[in-house]
Amino acid sequence: MDDTRDSALRLQHELAIARFLVPEKRARWKYLVERPSRRADLMDELEDAVFLPAAIIPAEYSHLADCDLERFLKERGAPARCYSLSIVPGCRSVFLDLSDALFRTHGEDSTTLLSCIPGRLAYFEGERRRLVLWRPK
Repeated sequence: MDDTRDSALRLQHELAIARFLVPEKRARWKYLVERPSRRADLMDELEDAVFLPAAIIPAEYSHLADCDLERFLKERGAPARCYSLSIVPGCRSVFLDLSDALFRTHGEDSTTLLSCIPGRLAYFEGERRRLVLWRPK
């Protein structure tokens, strides 16, 4: 993937995360995404994000083993690669194979959002919670 296309896809995934947030948090999220110098603030915002209740799949699914969680996401349309927005080294603002991203981040309790389908399917893991975020068409 060339740098221009890669940057455009990163921005698309990061901006689409706002679709999972409650409306009053969307403007701040977009503001932070558009300012690379505010990356640390963006990760803090992600850890404390207030997600739309309708976008959260029941919690029991988010505690599946890596391979089961991968299968669960793929059943909902996740492609082989995802965009990783994370504080985990090697997973910061990069595209990774979904299985590799889950292996590196699942169970770490570190702020991570794996965007599978921009604005439609993602996996979030933080210090206090693990969530599958899904907004069907």
